Amino acid sequence: MLYHIREDGIVLERNKGEIIMGISSNGVMAFGIDLGEGDDLPWREFDDIDEWWNSVSGFNPSVNPYADDSSESSMDDINTYHDEKKLFEEENPLPIELVWHCSYEYPMFILAVNDTEMSASRGYPVEFNPSDMVITEAQIQVLKDFCEKYEIEYSEPKWYLCSILG
Repeated sequence: MLYHIREDGIVLERNKGEIIMGISSNGVMAFGIDLGEGDDLPWREFDDIDEWWNSVSGFNPSVNPYADDSSESSMDDINTYHDEKKLFEEENPLPIELVWHCSYEYPMFILAVNDTEMSASRGYPVEFNPSDMVITEAQIQVLKDFCEKYEIEYSEPKWYLCSILG
């Protein structure tokens, strides 16, 4: 296979004389639990896990310019909402990371210990020291407690090396 990178960064693949659009891939590593496609996860009905977390953690802004029944909102309302949201998220951080892998179109997930996700973009190696990859029992307990509280099947967490295509 021969590849050509256009000026706009799109990777094209030459196959038998024709050019077809290519897709970039990244390597991802994280310590956690493989959730597969995660069809039964509690946050699937929300746009993302952060929105779900804010909801279950009690985020109740004084004004919500994005509510379905909201009429036109002023910039003051929008700024107030985002200021309150930022403060709430700083005071109530999500205790785990949701790591995407496979592809953005058909995602699969790893429920990971915070700050263990590492990634490398295609063509850009990332140096890391394996001796820095130390996980404490306390970190594992946070993951276990999260799974128990939100009824997510728990299994012994492991290091996973996977890829994301997108």
